[in-house]
Amino acid sequence: MRWLVYKVPRKGGPDLFYVALHPFWFLEVEGMYSKLEAGGEEITIQLLTPGGEAEGVERQVREGLLDTFYKDKKLISEVLKRLLSYYLGLLDPLWLRLFLGPTMLVSGLLRGYLSGGAAHVLIGLYLILGNNYFVSRIVKEIRGYYDEVERGVEWALKGLERVECVEHPGLRRLREIMEEAEDKTEAYIEALHACDRLGLPELKEFYCFSAPITEWRYREPHLGFPLYDEERKPRRFERRRRPAPTPHRARAEGVDLFDFDVKARYLYRLSTYRELHEELERVAERIGAEGITVYEGERGYEVKAYEVGDGEEARILIKGGCHGREPAGPLAILQMMRSLEEEGRYTDEVLSRSRISFMPVDDPEGYSMRAWIGVDMAGREEHWPPQGGPYTLQGEAALTALRLLNRGGLHPLRLLEYAVRFRDPNVVWGDNVKSPRIAAMQEYLEEYRPTFAVDLHETIGKMADLVYKGAGILSIEDFYIPPETRDRLEEMMKRPENRLARYLSGRRMLRGLLGLEYVKTLLAEIPEFEVGEAMMRHVAERGFKVYRGEYQKLLDKPSPEWPPQLISIDEGRTIDGPLLFKLDIRVCPAWLHHRFGTLSYTTETFQNPLDERVGENLAFVEGGILKILGIGDGG
Repeated sequence: MRWLVYKVPRKGGPDLFYVALHPFWFLEVEGMYSKLEAGGEEITIQLLTPGGEAEGVERQVREGLLDTFYKDKKLISEVLKRLLSYYLGLLDPLWLRLFLGPTMLVSGLLRGYLSGGAAHVLIGLYLILGNNYFVSRIVKEIRGYYDEVERGVEWALKGLERVECVEHPGLRRLREIMEEAEDKTEAYIEALHACDRLGLPELKEFYCFSAPITEWRYREPHLGFPLYDEERKPRRFERRRRPAPTPHRARAEGVDLFDFDVKARYLYRLSTYRELHEELERVAERIGAEGITVYEGERGYEVKAYEVGDGEEARILIKGGCHGREPAGPLAILQMMRSLEEEGRYTDEVLSRSRISFMPVDDPEGYSMRAWIGVDMAGREEHWPPQGGPYTLQGEAALTALRLLNRGGLHPLRLLEYAVRFRDPNVVWGDNVKSPRIAAMQEYLEEYRPTFAVDLHETIGKMADLVYKGAGILSIEDFYIPPETRDRLEEMMKRPENRLARYLSGRRMLRGLLGLEYVKTLLAEIPEFEVGEAMMRHVAERGFKVYRGEYQKLLDKPSPEWPPQLISIDEGRTIDGPLLFKLDIRVCPAWLHHRFGTLSYTTETFQNPLDERVGENLAFVEGGILKILGIGDGG
């Protein structure tokens, strides 16, 4: 079998591989890959290039395919729960179930299933039977489909025989267009119009996304991944330190550590990264913080850290801005630093016993664009526009789901087509990190070695407003749970097989019989859980809402040899495991815990006014610092 691959020229970036096959080609005919394997067929890659070069093609095709297809199965559950909760989550009250369910079902049947009544029938059945029936059914279908994808990818890579390199005159002309044009926009527009003339209409999509823009780079089409002539290594960056000036603090009445008098007008005034950066620099000088330039990107954006405090009892890391579309974290860190301009009740004690590193913005370029960044397996980073991110399925995929619901089904093929090759930068920390920016941050943290860390995140949108109602949640990252305990939890908390058992498991009064009390008892013995409880309690004491959902779950094992990934209980706290063992990459707080034994936490604030989200972050961090130092009520 011949596999056609294009080496697509670009301007201002590496060439891309484009595989001219539908990403699920081996599933178009049921069992197709098995038949090919049984017949002993081998795959030959025919690479069409501008100049005939083929060095490293085989390795990079393998890496690109793995990065495109081999997604963590955590995505499956997230997609399902997000979509189902988004459209059907408000239809759960008992009176709606008993009244609206039969009404919708009868209405759909009267209108006719194929005449526009499919959605009514589905919603009616959902209300009558309950969401467990639908979730279980769809999860099973997608999981089986996903297993087929994995087996197909494994076979395709195993059957890779050789690479034939063919020089293509059309690609050579596109390369000339890229080289001759001075402006990227001009080059892409000319290439877009030239594709048809050169007999390469399938490559138009690569240039049409980039033609209207110069500053923002949109997502490339599916199965395009970067081609580098040699393996990319993170470039070295020498950190720069600015000496700490002498601070001058005035006494502040009514302030413990952080000032919660957050002015919304002040926050909204800082609408650009430049304004935020200038304010951070001004405040850092006034509080006597040592400024460290951790990394400087190609466009001149600097990742900064500000260290303050003389103590050695605790080394504290407060970071935010991992995702450019989440301003509450960086603004909260600014407010924390501003609070240190004044002398609160515990300011001197905290700074004399600990050293605090504030890292306000992980991705300053993304913050300036209000865009997410994605990192691929080669270390290349791309930004998404404000309306979406690497794993955003609430836009186009949600609309697709609505259309599919109206046609009577939610087929997994359509959902998984929206999975992209880039990963969230929050989950690519570890020994195998290839992003120069994240590698530089890791190198800085290797030297700093925090003992307590909080990573600030937020969720904004209709989903946050419907489900979490403007509350804060705390995630306890990746603390060790013995395998036998995990197995016990999984046995107690897995979804029952029959409908009656599923119904009983959903009743609140019976949850103690199904393991909830055991989970509470177990987690209460973990020190990290104790600190997390103090942080949650402090948020509530400060007058902010804390999510108190009535749920418990254990996410299924992604594959037989991996442990369960998520344990959560009804207090709005979760314990997360590493997402990708095989690639040796983890979420940042999980990497901190594995590397240094750091007490690492992730906070998430939800749909509410910006000043309230900032205040919740202040309360989370203040509660944690007071707890670990044993100060005041936190001790």
